[in-house]
Amino acid sequence: MKALAQFIMRGRWQAAAVACLGSFVPVVSPAAVGLVALRHGGVEAVKIAPWALLPSIALLLSAGPDSLLTLASMVVVMVALLAALWLRSSATWASALLALTAASALSALLVTVVASAQLSAATALLAQMLAELSSEQTPLPIAATPLFVAGLFGWIVAVGSTIALVVARWWQALLYNPGGFGGEFRQLRLSATTAVVLAVLVALGWLQGADYRPWVELLALPLLLAGLALLHYIAAARRLGTVWLGMIYLGLVIFSPLNMVIIGLACADSLINVRSRITAL
Repeated sequence: MKALAQFIMRGRWQAAAVACLGSFVPVVSPAAVGLVALRHGGVEAVKIAPWALLPSIALLLSAGPDSLLTLASMVVVMVALLAALWLRSSATWASALLALTAASALSALLVTVVASAQLSAATALLAQMLAELSSEQTPLPIAATPLFVAGLFGWIVAVGSTIALVVARWWQALLYNPGGFGGEFRQLRLSATTAVVLAVLVALGWLQGADYRPWVELLALPLLLAGLALLHYIAAARRLGTVWLGMIYLGLVIFSPLNMVIIGLACADSLINVRSRITAL
């Protein structure tokens, strides 16, 4: 990965090549744009971003109305670029994640207006899939409605651009500040006001039913990342090793309620500064 980051930083055409060809590999294209934005700023990144969008534009023009995921991949590039520029100017992960979340939510709202045909096609496809699974006894927290699909679009954009931003910042640290990314991420902590507002919105959204589930996951993303940052901090402070962290991430995949536990830890850290208490022990 370091070799790829070095190639991107060799020049504009190298970065453009990776941005374009990286569209066929998850995350690589928006991460390349993000790395350029973090290192060289917006003027240079804006010259690279069209190359990252080019394959998706071609696919979008040929796919017709059934192309919501292609549209999402384009928005991921733009949101990752915005978040990288925000992180470059603010130097704080908390504000960058909030900007990323807000941009992703806005994109989900806009898609209901500017891409109604794609949204309707995706909703119909989801309804067909649910009808085929209707014989299953286990109920799924999924609703075949435009509101649900729009929220799912925003969640996909948020997750994709977050991963791209993390990879871009990691690449930057590999090249110019070895070992710096881990320490920076471990310091991620939301303010008490931000954590409380997000927690209240997540709780209210959860009570609204299945239609709002993707919106809940989208709003919970900054809290989830802040909670993971706290766990990374604890692992480093207590020398728990990577196995312990690996079990946490595995638990996130196979045991979804663990998400709420980690979100609760993030809220507690924002309110009472768990990090300082761990350091004092």
